[in-house]
Amino acid sequence: MGALLDSIGAMVVGSLVLITILTSILNFQQLNYNIITVTNLTDISEKIFKVFDQYYMANVETVVGSEPSHFSYHATLEGGRKQLVEIIISDNKTGIGYPLMVKTTDILTNEEKIDAGSYILADYNVFTYYNRDMVEVASPDSVNNVMMELTFLDKGWKGDENDMIYYYMTIWKSFKKTYLK
Repeated sequence: MGALLDSIGAMVVGSLVLITILTSILNFQQLNYNIITVTNLTDISEKIFKVFDQYYMANVETVVGSEPSHFSYHATLEGGRKQLVEIIISDNKTGIGYPLMVKTTDILTNEEKIDAGSYILADYNVFTYYNRDMVEVASPDSVNNVMMELTFLDKGWKGDENDMIYYYMTIWKSFKKTYLK
């Protein structure tokens, strides 16, 4: 009888050890998935920052529109041609978030081009506008600085909207040419 109890006890202890090992493996897989997702969101945010800072917002001449989800301005881009640049966050939720896109329109030819990839944000009100004295403004004529609060997101390990992974990024941009007016 004692040997039977010892073997049952050994099976219980062995199964607990096995369950602990399997749970640890699953937790490591989930952690690995979340780390890869955060790394991807970080890469996306770095690309967005670089493109906005060094290309789209490098030569802002005049601000045309200043809404919380739509920023439009005239800038000199490719080949020294003046373009209307619109950074738009759609207020229509697509899947898990709101798509970010950049629309450029050549002033001379009215040729439109839509840029940006399938970047998804958690919120569509991302722009806050400031004047020279860093006072929040709404009028396009008064805008000298813009703050973009971008929250990139992706589904977590479970693949549902209750387990989302977020990556926050804030871009501040001052427009030299608007200061000189």
